[in-house]
Amino acid sequence: MLREIQRRYPPRWDSPHPAVTVLRTHEPRLTPELPDEALRAICHDEEHLRLVRALGTRTGLSVPLIARGQTFGVLSLASAAPGRRYGPVDLELAQEVARRAAMALDNARLYRASQEAVRVRSEFLTVASHELNTPITSLMLAIQSLHRRARTERPMDPQTANRMLELVSRQGERLTRLINDLLDISRIETGPLPLALTDVDLGALVHEVVKRFEADLSLARCDVSIHDGAPVVGRWDQSRIDRVISNLLANAIKFGAGHPIEIFLGAERGVARLAVRDHGIGIDPDKCERIFERFERAVSERHYGGLGLGLYICRRIVEDHGGSIRCDSRPGAGATFIVELPCAGPPEPRSTVQGTCRGRSPGSPPIIIDTAPTGHSSACARGLLGFERTDDAIALADAHPEALQVRSREARLSVVAELQARPRD
Repeated sequence: MLREIQRRYPPRWDSPHPAVTVLRTHEPRLTPELPDEALRAICHDEEHLRLVRALGTRTGLSVPLIARGQTFGVLSLASAAPGRRYGPVDLELAQEVARRAAMALDNARLYRASQEAVRVRSEFLTVASHELNTPITSLMLAIQSLHRRARTERPMDPQTANRMLELVSRQGERLTRLINDLLDISRIETGPLPLALTDVDLGALVHEVVKRFEADLSLARCDVSIHDGAPVVGRWDQSRIDRVISNLLANAIKFGAGHPIEIFLGAERGVARLAVRDHGIGIDPDKCERIFERFERAVSERHYGGLGLGLYICRRIVEDHGGSIRCDSRPGAGATFIVELPCAGPPEPRSTVQGTCRGRSPGSPPIIIDTAPTGHSSACARGLLGFERTDDAIALADAHPEALQVRSREARLSVVAELQARPRD
């Protein structure tokens, strides 16, 4: 019976159900008696009322599961025994049980998170040591070869010397990129990256990066075509955007070796658009979101190597500029990485706004938008969701259990339907 009620009448955030009310208010609720009028008040229709009556519930209570200031859920107890009425003693016992249950849930969650962190760290250290050793080994072999020739006092063929020096230079650049990835991760983890904003010609920067990769492109047998029209100029951090282009081009070379690479540039309505398309192995659409996370890969590192940081760094740089990045791909058909950046530069400081949305009744709970995950402005968030007004800014814990993910081409926002916002501890 309970499963049938849950299936047909799942609880909504604005429901008058006691458990949902406790979840909203974080306060316990005791109902010593449940007369027919009280049951009718929490039911949606007559069929719902009929099913609830069939349960025979006569008394109930609900208490929140709270640990370290965070609500994990609600513990509800009910009884259909004749003459049984829950009172203050029952409520106190339920609160103690809920406190211990919440503590156990929190400890289990923390333990799982710590175990996952240890696993990821160990995996990362293994991959990082391998990735750093590979160019170092090549460097050492080239240097030793040059050193042996120097000791024999026999002149080295100029072409051979050039090949050796190109190898040293290429492996040195690879080491530099790997070390920069590690340094950027340490900076990113401490907060938004510092941006030295200046007027940047995106087309000129793309041509500069492609020229820098000429040796890698030649080695991978990749031809690059750049499709640009009118100049695209924006107020960005040139070194950071250079890093994004470099990472995307290196990615295209790695997974599209032997195939052409296309780069598209344009701007529309104050938004610059950069697309890097390869014709390589492609990516499963289900993994297109995940590859932008830290240490994530769409393929095994055994076959393609890498730290699993390049696209994560790209996403963080782009989002710190107020933009977005996404991937369109399918297996065997190559991949297109699309970056969109506001030409005016990063938006106003990140904030959390509360307001009312068109179509929502005045009595419904307010919607709270946390724009911190992407750095999009409050105005962008309001426009995306149809807000007509905003109230005072409020602080919102980004780990709130009722968070919903909203994804669109314009923004990715954490949206929480919460009756009363609670600031972070």
